[in-house]
Amino acid sequence: IRRVMRIAARSNATRTVTAVRHAFEVYQQQQSAWPIADLTASPTTSSNTVAWLVGGNSQKVRYMQLAPKQLDSATGNLFDPWGNLYQIRFTTVYPPTVTGPAGETIPLGCIVWSPGPDTNNIRDDIKSW
Repeated sequence: IRRVMRIAARSNATRTVTAVRHAFEVYQQQQSAWPIADLTASPTTSSNTVAWLVGGNSQKVRYMQLAPKQLDSATGNLFDPWGNLYQIRFTTVYPPTVTGPAGETIPLGCIVWSPGPDTNNIRDDIKSW
């Protein structure tokens, strides 16, 4: 069961990164302003970004689908299999770099991670990168 939960958490983190990238590409093609502020280093939960990705944007486009138990529709928070909030960091600046959970610099435009089963231990985090 633990392995299945880790696979599910990794899958959700990766799907969220894919949705952010896709939405950003769509906005670039439409030459529209990207409506979400960059989240490069500050600790942030997934609420505003995920709510926007599941249809809470001005165009009502759903960039990702989630099971009801994964998403709190009132807050937009995305929960991992252990009931913890996913963390998201992204930037639209080129070349892209964001700060990871341990303070490391990661040369990617978007990262998502789950704190895993033990929220106090960075080594068991489930990461999209």
